[in-house]
Amino acid sequence: MRRKSSSWSVQGALSESQIYRDFERAFTRGTGLPLSLHAPEMLNVVKYARRKENPFCALMAKTNTSCAACYALQQKLEQEAQLQPKTLKCCAGLCETAVPVRVGDKLIAFLQTG
Repeated sequence: MRRKSSSWSVQGALSESQIYRDFERAFTRGTGLPLSLHAPEMLNVVKYARRKENPFCALMAKTNTSCAACYALQQKLEQEAQLQPKTLKCCAGLCETAVPVRVGDKLIAFLQTG
């Protein structure tokens, strides 16, 4: 569950737009990585479409301890990516990247992959 705010409604509209869906498809086809657009201050671990999710991450997400470690990394990533893209490495050596999406000085969403 995410917090509802004006950022969330803009992010929701963006994630449903044809241009974003085309970009997501091209990004995933070109890199082989999943892509997620989510509102700031997420309350859940970022989930990627099952067919795009890393199998190791999917397996690890089945335990609360692993899920908590993943969530902590994603929270840290969100904090450090407020102004510019940031990549962090998890305890398993996999990388997660977040890119801030802004309108003026207002942070409205993050593009996230990993």
